[in-house]
Amino acid sequence: MASNDPAWLLENGGNIKGSSKEFRHGRTAHNMSSSSLRKKSDLTLVSKVPYGMLRALLTNLQEVLLGTKLSVLFPAIPLAIAAHLYGFGKPWVFGLSLLGLIPLAERVSFLTEQIAYFTGPTVGGLLNATCGNATELIIAIFALYEHKIAVVKYSLLGSILSNLLLVLGTSLLVGGLANLQHKQKYDRVCNTKM
Repeated sequence: MASNDPAWLLENGGNIKGSSKEFRHGRTAHNMSSSSLRKKSDLTLVSKVPYGMLRALLTNLQEVLLGTKLSVLFPAIPLAIAAHLYGFGKPWVFGLSLLGLIPLAERVSFLTEQIAYFTGPTVGGLLNATCGNATELIIAIFALYEHKIAVVKYSLLGSILSNLLLVLGTSLLVGGLANLQHKQKYDRVCNTKM
């Protein structure tokens, strides 16, 4: 494998900026992403801002907040807060909070992919694992504050079991179904072109 190949550089912590011109200018971290929920934001309004620093900040904010098809669910967050403040039933607050968390979870995934694109797979994998378990961490903090040790234990057990059984099992099942005619291989380095 060539030493200026972007996949090799990412795997071995190399400098992508010094790689081929096509890779630097033809692809970005956003269009290399594999999620079908991602969309490219329309930057026509932001491009009219006269100040470069402010324009860059607004461009990044627009990409982070509106760069997903799930951004239509963001209004559920203030609606959940309003439902709690105005005394709506707990099912309404729960449902609106759940709807508001869906785009937030997708955006956390997007942001960790962006950071991994520039830091390499090791730091990116560590960051992805840390942010992916943020819900368990938040539950654990609040439950420990309320002295509910059993809730912490069951939350962590549920997380471990769901990752081992559900995620790994589904991955193996779908991988096996996709490779019915071939022997399924598990490769440490992904050699596919994006």
